[in-house]
Amino acid sequence: MVHSSPVSLGALSLVTSIFGNIEAHEQACDTEPPMVGYDRLGGDLASVTVEGGSDACAELCCSTSGCVAYVFAEASSAFGGCKRGDACCYLKGQDHAPSKSDHPNITTAAVHSADACSTELDCQLSGRCVDGACLCDSGWSGVHCTTLAMMPNEPGHYAYRHLADDGSFWNSWGSSQPIKDAQGKYHLLATRVLNGCSVVPDYTYNEDLVHVTSDTLLGPYEFQNVAVNTTVINPTVIAAPNGSLVLFYSGEPLPAHFHKNCTKHEAALQEPPGPPGYKNIGCVLSIATSDSWDKPFEARLTNFTPHGAEKYFCHTNPSAWIFPNGSTLLYFRTTDGGGRNEQILLATAPHYLGPYTVYGDKPVFPVNGEDPYVFRNSRGHFIMLLHNGRWGVLPQGGKAFSYDGLTWHYTDESMHGVYQAVIEYTDGSQVQFHRREEPKIYVEDGQMLAMFNAVNDQRELKGTTYVMSQAINASIKQHMSSAVV
Repeated sequence: MVHSSPVSLGALSLVTSIFGNIEAHEQACDTEPPMVGYDRLGGDLASVTVEGGSDACAELCCSTSGCVAYVFAEASSAFGGCKRGDACCYLKGQDHAPSKSDHPNITTAAVHSADACSTELDCQLSGRCVDGACLCDSGWSGVHCTTLAMMPNEPGHYAYRHLADDGSFWNSWGSSQPIKDAQGKYHLLATRVLNGCSVVPDYTYNEDLVHVTSDTLLGPYEFQNVAVNTTVINPTVIAAPNGSLVLFYSGEPLPAHFHKNCTKHEAALQEPPGPPGYKNIGCVLSIATSDSWDKPFEARLTNFTPHGAEKYFCHTNPSAWIFPNGSTLLYFRTTDGGGRNEQILLATAPHYLGPYTVYGDKPVFPVNGEDPYVFRNSRGHFIMLLHNGRWGVLPQGGKAFSYDGLTWHYTDESMHGVYQAVIEYTDGSQVQFHRREEPKIYVEDGQMLAMFNAVNDQRELKGTTYVMSQAINASIKQHMSSAVV
């Protein structure tokens, strides 16, 4: 047993300065026996140089919110707060299985806080509190069930990249979550940045939404038809009680003459304005419906503002939950006039086509975030995943949780420890994406099976983006398939 004790203030301040809101605190915790000669791949929460060897690393993990394991070794390359040759403490936000390593003098151990919970809220409604410890639901890991338990991808895997007639790939920036039909085929609505253009600065007015399908959940998905022939950002599609497909998205109808062809090196066009003062057409809410995947979606509400949201500058990134009686909870992001201070609001409606009214007089929680996606788990609890605004090596996923979808709970740990921009491959290698945003979870019978994201992969070109999928938990192993970049 290792009890918490004062850790170097310099080490703690360095963790905070490098990784932002990672919280240092004192708590009693248990450390499993150190495993010499073993590593834990991925799941990095932070890395920092320490004096005092693996004991000091264990104490630092115990005193860092969200840390569930550590690896102590001489750094073989620069990463986070460590330079090559440093005595480096790698703090892990996911307790991945140890693996044998040839790296000299490497040590790892898992760390468990004592009395992690007293109620299921302490387990973030993603597990049960049993004898003071969180017994996490399948798909969640960590002391408080904070972190998604992701499975490795096959090397080069992706969910969807649009293959153009000339053999080139067009970029995408996110998708809906898949929906499985009665025949077992998976349907996905994926964004497509037109004519070889990049996401930045072109996607808000040079994009459409395409219907793609796959026989396997993870894909790869293949193009079938255009679902919406105008700008669509951050789509979420839900099957309504009457069987209609309801699409919630950011964007509004846009004439095709605003499109440009980047393969012909056309000069950049002026982006058409959104709301006054904010030149971004993706800063509006819209809803479309269709009675078939094979038919285009019909816009039913475009550029609408929930009653009570008029004072907020931007309304975008919608996610929704439709109850059996048709009443709907709509979550969306707002910002200030400069596009900063991202907050999540909730609006309610008696029907998915409205009218919508903001619930309460403030955001659902006082933490910045974007790209909310809401689902219910096997016990009926509401879970919200979101992108916490970070890029690069920093943890990028956040999480809130609720009994009723109206009152939301969160912790500092839950807002920074859900997923990262690193994906491991089955051959032991990994890819570090520059951006991994717009999390969408495929849930079947209350069980999370996969996460879909918009990713920025700079291994090819700085602007390469596409839709990525990754399995959650071993229950989906038999469905894995790959497409090679």
